[in-house]
Amino acid sequence: MTHYWVEQGGTAAGPLTLEQVVARIQSGQTERTDKVWRPPLADWVQAESLDELKPIFPQAQPPELGPGVALERFLLGVWEATEPDQGAGIVSQTIIRYEANGSFSGTVVGRVAASPAVPPTTIPLQGRWEITPMSDRQFALTLSFEGGVGYGGGGMRQQSWAFQIVDENTLLNTLEGSRAHRVRQ
Repeated sequence: MTHYWVEQGGTAAGPLTLEQVVARIQSGQTERTDKVWRPPLADWVQAESLDELKPIFPQAQPPELGPGVALERFLLGVWEATEPDQGAGIVSQTIIRYEANGSFSGTVVGRVAASPAVPPTTIPLQGRWEITPMSDRQFALTLSFEGGVGYGGGGMRQQSWAFQIVDENTLLNTLEGSRAHRVRQ
């Protein structure tokens, strides 16, 4: 029969049977990082490093991911929003792809609402995106544009919007009242 010694307050407690060491672990008397020795070990080791004790310790669980991760996963993919004329006479259509690495790319196409003969203006978009959770169904989306080209072509380097998830394919821009729809590919 193998006997064990467990470090306890700077002294060695033992000899103990495997069952006694297991009982100490289960009662919280011995922690995973406490030192244990048994023959033929050359030195003391952490209790969790012994194969016969590993199953006794609760397996480490990852921390909760939090609402931000779920919202980020939700946003991945291609989204399209059409913004009606808000008094300037221009209707814009925005299509953006959000990537898992935090980058985005897309376009804004602006058309003069009253004059279909005027060719549309297309502005390429690219940069980094970030979500700030406000609840499990609401978030602020911040786009940081590369090259000084921002939303609407105004040269903004960064812009934020507040969104609410309507359903799995629809977002409501709570500041402007417009909607974005997931583009299935």
